[in-house]
Amino acid sequence: YTPSPWCAPARACLASGTEFDNSPRIFNGEDYPLDTPTWYQALGDAGYHIMLAGKDDLTQSLRGTHINGDRHTDVLGIHDWFRMQDKYAIYRKFPWDQFGAASYPKACGLPESGKAGLFECNRWCYGMMGRGKCCKQIGYEGFYCDKYDQVGANQEDYIDNFVTAQAQLLLDRAPPGKPWAMQISFPGPHPPFIITEAMNQSIETQSFNVSRSNKQLPKWKQEIMRKQYAAEIENLDALFGRLLRTLETRGELDNTLVVVSSDHGEQLGDHNVWGKRTPWEPSIRVPLVIAGPGVAQGRVVDVPVSTLDVIGTFMEVARASPRNMKNFDGRSLMPLLRASAPQADEESFLREKPFVTTGLTFTGPGAPWGIFTAPIDFRVVIQKINSTHTLKVICCTRGCPRGNPWAKSAFPKPQVLAYNVAGGGDGDKVNVIGVSREAQLMVKKIPNHYGDYCWNWLNKNNLVLSQFDEVV
Repeated sequence: YTPSPWCAPARACLASGTEFDNSPRIFNGEDYPLDTPTWYQALGDAGYHIMLAGKDDLTQSLRGTHINGDRHTDVLGIHDWFRMQDKYAIYRKFPWDQFGAASYPKACGLPESGKAGLFECNRWCYGMMGRGKCCKQIGYEGFYCDKYDQVGANQEDYIDNFVTAQAQLLLDRAPPGKPWAMQISFPGPHPPFIITEAMNQSIETQSFNVSRSNKQLPKWKQEIMRKQYAAEIENLDALFGRLLRTLETRGELDNTLVVVSSDHGEQLGDHNVWGKRTPWEPSIRVPLVIAGPGVAQGRVVDVPVSTLDVIGTFMEVARASPRNMKNFDGRSLMPLLRASAPQADEESFLREKPFVTTGLTFTGPGAPWGIFTAPIDFRVVIQKINSTHTLKVICCTRGCPRGNPWAKSAFPKPQVLAYNVAGGGDGDKVNVIGVSREAQLMVKKIPNHYGDYCWNWLNKNNLVLSQFDEVV
């Protein structure tokens, strides 16, 4: 699970190794505070060369600019980098004009492979690549989305391919003989779902299930969106293979720990919601695949863990210390990954901390864009109870998000919801009374004031959950 289903807070939690309620940043648009230690610094102190390629969301005040990408990198603990914002802006070590070396018309024409103009172009213009389905999908009709026959870009111009190439360059110039760690952050998959013609060919004839509850877009538009999302995932899979082959060529595959995960999920219309920022599984549950020395091959672990635990794992493997990282919440996953005694290791791992949390605050002073009509404020705790029950308890102080998050909440009153998510998906709703004491006690594990808030609310309502009839 991600510590928060929103880009910048999730990445701030990851950098600092802290849960959302201890996060140095809770909104998008805020810089990572320079007085907050990072895992980059901790591994650097242990002798590692730290590299970062792609989108990191740590210097949000640079949004909309394409210069001075090295801002704060030394303080954050990053030794070499290629940073960018989302799908349309690259930070540069030296000043460029608004669209890099290319003029505006050429930039929007996607003219040349690897040129700055392609990536520094307006996002809607960039969305016209391929068959222009991005523009069709979002229903945007404007100056940049009226040319659906725009010529598609070369595959290696695609943003995730470009990030992969930059990561390979960073490896090539890494100090020889020195251990290294690299964070590669791909801007996709993320709305707008942009694909090239080559990516489109792979999924053109495939069909995908769509959300039965979604009333905002017709079925055919939902299917386009899911196809393009799938194409982005498929392209990432190919790029992961490229990076693994690079490690193999360098003779470093056998002594490199490789982790694949994400900062948040994607609703894709489930629960009538797009994007993220919800407590539902498509938003907060993310993939986690780990391979490398000491990791048992083919093992599937059903214990709920946090992406923060990846940082705890790095600390153990690199023999680094998080002692300067205040409120460090990451556990090492190595007890779950080793080949020996998996059951005993799982029990030991859970004794240290038996649950994980996630949360989001999208309201109040400092909230972005002045949006107060759709307050989102929730905390979630997830814990494996036994072999058949992984309990997920949600506390929403203003009602759990449902429907379009930019509209007024469909559930304006405080709520506490419980689900058994052991079987996958959003799981089966559980009545707190019928689930035994575990669900009630889990409410108290929700961090800070939310524990008392939710507990009092449960008692006030005689421990009966609100009715929540949702079609997934």
